[in-house]
Amino acid sequence: MRASGGRSNIGTRRSTGSNPKKLREPTTNHQQEASDDLAKHPSTYGGKARCPKGTFSTNNHRKRQQQRKYKTNIGTWNVTSLNGKEVEVVEEAQKYHLDILGISSTKRKGKGSITLNNGWQLYYSGVDTTTFAQAGVAILVNPRLIDSIIEWKPIDERVVLIRLQLKRTTATIIQIYAPNNEADYSTFLDVVFTTIENVPMTDSIFLIGDFNAHVGSDSQTWDGVIGPNGDQDINNQGKQLLDFCSNSGLSIMNTFFQHKNIHKYTWYKSGGQITQRSLIDFVITSDNIKRKVMDVRVKRGAELSTDHHLVVCIVQLTTNTPKQRTQAKNLCRIKWEALGDAEIKEKFAKTVDQKYSQLPTYEGDSELEWLLFRTAILGAAADTCGVKRIGSTNGQKRTAWWTEEIRKVVNQKKAAYKKWIQQPTSNNWQNYKQIRENVKKVVSEAKTKSWEDFGHQMESNYHTASKVFWQTIRRLRKGGLKQTRSIKNADGELLTSEEDILERWKQYFAELYNPTNNHGNTINQATSGDPNGITLGEVSLAIKSLKSGKAAGIDEIRPEMLKALKDGGIRWLTRICGVVWKSGEAPNDWQTGIVVPIFKKGDQRDCSNYRGITLLSLPGKVFARIIERRCRQIVEPQIQENQCGFRAGRSTVDQIFTLQQTIEKSWEYAKPIYALFIDLEKAYDRVPRNILWNVLKEYGIRNQLLSAIQSLYKNCQSCVRINGSKSDYFQVQVGLRQGCVLSPLLFVIYMDKISRTSASSTCVQIGNVKVDSLLFADDIARLATSENNLQMALNKFDKVCLDYGMKISEKKTEVMMISRDIRQVNLHINNSPLNQVSSFKYLGVQFSSDGRQEGEIDRRIGASSGVLRTLYRSVVTKTELSKKTKIAIFKSVYRPTLIYGHEHWVLTEKLRSRIQAAEMRFLRRISGLTIRDKIRSTNIRESLQVEPLLQHIERSQLRWLGHVIRMPHNRLPYQVFEAKPIGRRPVGRPRTSWRKYMEKLCLERLNLRWPAVQQAATDRIRWKQLLNALIPQPARTRGRR
Repeated sequence: MRASGGRSNIGTRRSTGSNPKKLREPTTNHQQEASDDLAKHPSTYGGKARCPKGTFSTNNHRKRQQQRKYKTNIGTWNVTSLNGKEVEVVEEAQKYHLDILGISSTKRKGKGSITLNNGWQLYYSGVDTTTFAQAGVAILVNPRLIDSIIEWKPIDERVVLIRLQLKRTTATIIQIYAPNNEADYSTFLDVVFTTIENVPMTDSIFLIGDFNAHVGSDSQTWDGVIGPNGDQDINNQGKQLLDFCSNSGLSIMNTFFQHKNIHKYTWYKSGGQITQRSLIDFVITSDNIKRKVMDVRVKRGAELSTDHHLVVCIVQLTTNTPKQRTQAKNLCRIKWEALGDAEIKEKFAKTVDQKYSQLPTYEGDSELEWLLFRTAILGAAADTCGVKRIGSTNGQKRTAWWTEEIRKVVNQKKAAYKKWIQQPTSNNWQNYKQIRENVKKVVSEAKTKSWEDFGHQMESNYHTASKVFWQTIRRLRKGGLKQTRSIKNADGELLTSEEDILERWKQYFAELYNPTNNHGNTINQATSGDPNGITLGEVSLAIKSLKSGKAAGIDEIRPEMLKALKDGGIRWLTRICGVVWKSGEAPNDWQTGIVVPIFKKGDQRDCSNYRGITLLSLPGKVFARIIERRCRQIVEPQIQENQCGFRAGRSTVDQIFTLQQTIEKSWEYAKPIYALFIDLEKAYDRVPRNILWNVLKEYGIRNQLLSAIQSLYKNCQSCVRINGSKSDYFQVQVGLRQGCVLSPLLFVIYMDKISRTSASSTCVQIGNVKVDSLLFADDIARLATSENNLQMALNKFDKVCLDYGMKISEKKTEVMMISRDIRQVNLHINNSPLNQVSSFKYLGVQFSSDGRQEGEIDRRIGASSGVLRTLYRSVVTKTELSKKTKIAIFKSVYRPTLIYGHEHWVLTEKLRSRIQAAEMRFLRRISGLTIRDKIRSTNIRESLQVEPLLQHIERSQLRWLGHVIRMPHNRLPYQVFEAKPIGRRPVGRPRTSWRKYMEKLCLERLNLRWPAVQQAATDRIRWKQLLNALIPQPARTRGRR
């Protein structure tokens, strides 16, 4: 507490700062100013607002109507659980013309944003999903203000914040829910203070919510903080709140307006007659906005089965006028899914064949030939499959379980509540209470039925529409994210009109896909003369490789249409590919991409937080696949063994295994490894095409083969598609084509050239095997035995990258020393020091500086727990889903997350126990059991017909062992596995190596010693039979290190 006689200036965040007179407002002047403001702008809702000097109002209806445009209504409400009340709260917000509604005590778990009825957006922050539901805060935003939101921050379960860009100011709304416990109150205020301190100084702050504090009405002592119209009671929490507001330049606005008690008190204790009531829900504002506040009062008519009243603040603020949006687009699309019907498919193919038979024998140019083919395909599909209208809902959403029956009983509840507040008798209270309980029961039953219907639909989709089923699972794992309808420009200003948004996206991706470099992009016409034209067999094979269900490109031709083609249609596409092959001119549609932004994380209004997915023409992809297969035959033997990206018979497991073996064997002989994990900036997008053409010639890709590749780059362009609308086209003159099946191979060739040119003598040597670098496309790990050697290798690699138009990212490139004696490593690029880390995630697996695997296994268990949390309510516990369906999810989603990269694991008994516990955590919940049921894990697995996870891991590790043994001896994983380090081991018990672990595993599980293992593994069929014969292992009683 401070002494009376003025407002403390210590800790004030506002610029009203050094002059106490600025902060201090004598009571009489303040009341007179408030009276003048109210006389000019009377409260529109709920009657007259009164000041101590009297009541001010105006009968000028026209003036009132004019001023209504300049008002913003902000509410706050403790709803004592929002679950099942989402529709009601939206209707109440609409009823009282609210723009913003802060909600306390939501008891909603997690943090996120969801769309409710009529487009209202709920931003919520609660406890973690694994803890008991308590507290919880949220802010409900009117649809017309959603585009004005600059950011929102879920601080914790008691504080949430949003910032809005209004017409003449930026408003920060902070919704809180204070604890009842006095001991926790100061900690809570510290969190609120930190939140306010991080708000820009120019923002107008509205701190609203249930403060669980009595602040009294001593406006003389707390001049400017409270007015004379508060409650008489004051408690310790109230004193802390008053001191907090004083030091922060805040005013509790409820206390500045004179109202009847029924319009002032925000909480009541009921039981027929109201026996107790208090003022604990406040609207608190910063000094720079409080003079704009026109009224704060309770709205008793709002009902939501809570013992708190809705508090509404009317403030003189002008919101941005929503720009006229384009009407929901009535688009048409072909019902391509009808091609799943054999009869329709046959009719479609015959129609295309008939069109093909009418073609002239002479060939036209590629553009004309393509136009005829595209028209025929789309026309035949439209005639045989039909079309349907699709359109946007413009954010309108209806809660699935809300029915007219529920609306009827809810209206009865509200009528009973209204009768009780007008006549607070015991009978009226009991009637209201009885109807309220009935509504709660009806809503609960409706929500249960809705979940049951969802479960039945999921089960049906699993058997009849597997693609839809797995799409739903992916959506449930990712969580509901509403696509934003606004975006920021390069200067951070908010754009809301469709034209501005499309132009911003075009600008962003045009800059992203055209990075500046000093290399030209000219295309020299390749020498012709290759006699091998495109064959019918190549086109058929390429069509078969297309995945069903993939999105169409600019031509709107779906993969199902191409797969439905018969002889005539395939010959027609072969003819077009042949024209392109001979002429070196690809149709414009084949060179045009549609970029669809996909949100990653962070601020949804920042373009840099999205990645672009480019949709290309599928017939163009057929042609590119044919070229890719021809190129691969030429270059595959030339690519180095240290590159495993996009190559047949190689995967991330090869590089993970090689790196782990190198670390393991170097650690065994106490030899340090200096590992540099290099990140290239915009690697795909920076490749200079003129250098790429020369590199391809060096690798043997010449003549018409090179000309065919270049034909896809002559007029390479893209547009951006948002909500069905497309931007203008922009040229893509640098880099490889996003989404093209040919691009990964071209990039691997280019990186192989850079790797060869930058090769150095610095490496890590295991016996006679040298490992200097590992590449998976652009994921690069360079290894050395000393800091100086690694710096030399980095300098050379950086110079070569610059020569080839690539750039190392200094921020994302990191170095790690793997040794028994960790030291500071000082590496730099262009005098910029690189970050040294104790662990690094390479190709999805975490490697640590101590060479251990426990950290990675802990991380995998944590990731699997996250999968269980996201699917728990919607999948795992749903009785409507069969156990067979749940097991499919376990095998396809949960298990791969838990055991990714397990091939090189060395499992101790402790780790085995933890993995088994993570496995049974999912399986027990599928079975509807807990540990208290005391059912053995083996019995649960048998009932679910699931292989023990540890056995699955062992079989997979043995399968990988056989694969390594059968590898050609020039393969790097084989060489490192067989290599024997030179030197002496340090004193002490060594760690169990992967080889020793596998030798023991083969002896225990296959009853084979190492020489017999090597002999058996060379026979793939025999080895497979041995692995299939594995049986569950009995519980272990001995230790394993």
